[in-house]
Amino acid sequence: MKEYLPYLVSILTAVISAVVSITVCKKQTKTEIEKIKEQSKANIELEREKLQLEKEKIELEHKLELEKIHAQNDDAFASGLTNQLFEMVMQMPEVKQKITQGVKEGLNGKK
Repeated sequence: MKEYLPYLVSILTAVISAVVSITVCKKQTKTEIEKIKEQSKANIELEREKLQLEKEKIELEHKLELEKIHAQNDDAFASGLTNQLFEMVMQMPEVKQKITQGVKEGLNGKK
């Protein structure tokens, strides 16, 4: 038995060392996994906020574009309406007569 005693001590020391190494390794791995989970949650939250800001930006740009289109349409409508009213007024005989009379008086006044 004395002959095996050094071997048993070496084996026992190796087994204890292995158990301690495995335990420490598991604990470190668990800690690293928790860190990675927390970092992932933080990254996901940041990306969520970025996407929300991007969505709000796109919505504001869309709203501004719609307002611009409405303003252009309103301007075009008002301009068309004004042109039609002017044409209708110019076709009235009384208005034509007044314009002709005004032009004649203006020309006579210059002479």
